[in-house]
Amino acid sequence: MFRRGAQEEIYFSRFSGYKGGIMERHLDEKLQELKADILGMGGLVEHAIGASVEALKQLDRDAAEKVICSDKTVDELELNIDEKSLDLLALYQPMAVDLRFITMVMKISTDLERMADLAVDIAQRVLELAGKPLLKPLVDIPQLAVLAQHMIKDALDSFVKADVLLAKKVILRDKDADSLRNKVQAELINDYIAKDKSAVSRAIPLLLIARHLERVCDHATNIAEDAIIWLRQRWSSIIRRGWTPRLIKPTFRLNAYLNQHQHNRNLYQNSDHRRQ
Repeated sequence: MFRRGAQEEIYFSRFSGYKGGIMERHLDEKLQELKADILGMGGLVEHAIGASVEALKQLDRDAAEKVICSDKTVDELELNIDEKSLDLLALYQPMAVDLRFITMVMKISTDLERMADLAVDIAQRVLELAGKPLLKPLVDIPQLAVLAQHMIKDALDSFVKADVLLAKKVILRDKDADSLRNKVQAELINDYIAKDKSAVSRAIPLLLIARHLERVCDHATNIAEDAIIWLRQRWSSIIRRGWTPRLIKPTFRLNAYLNQHQHNRNLYQNSDHRRQ
């Protein structure tokens, strides 16, 4: 029995008018695999953030070392996702929505990898503090860690579920992260460092940990912002084709927000504020 090669199947699926082609089904399956990979990577990053702060609470050197070692797994996942994405682009040459989805996944994997690096940074600060008594009870830093974990989860969910309202909530919560970071900073500087210079060696790592967690929240916000732009492009493509499914009609009530967000994003990208 004659079997088409990959290139012949692409041609058959794309140009013969056979919309249920083998290659289209294969592409759908590969996109679902990519979605599962990015969610799995997000789960690992959430766990690393939680584990690093738990190591801080207990001043557990072994737990901190495990977080540092786990970063290799996240790095490998990022490379795997990039390789899969590039293979899909080369083999299937996707158009419109699928192309945007693949490029978004690659951007998200980069943000997640940077979050994992920040979890390693936190673990390294724990190693600096191990063997010393904690300077103060930990209250705001664990709250900031929980907020960061929730923002990561919700940012990814807003992308895979095409939920612009959830993405907007993630963006708004970034202010809470900034407030908690500022609260930790003010307390450590005013109540400890300013009053006792010997406290500096134990205060600085805590300052840096709060800063690392706030940056994790920034990366989650980046994902949510990119998800909104991706969804807007997706809907614009649907409108241009004349498709108006009832499912997407309520979302157009958000047009005023989206227009303002696009303006703010342009200003944001031209400033030094966006986290690298």
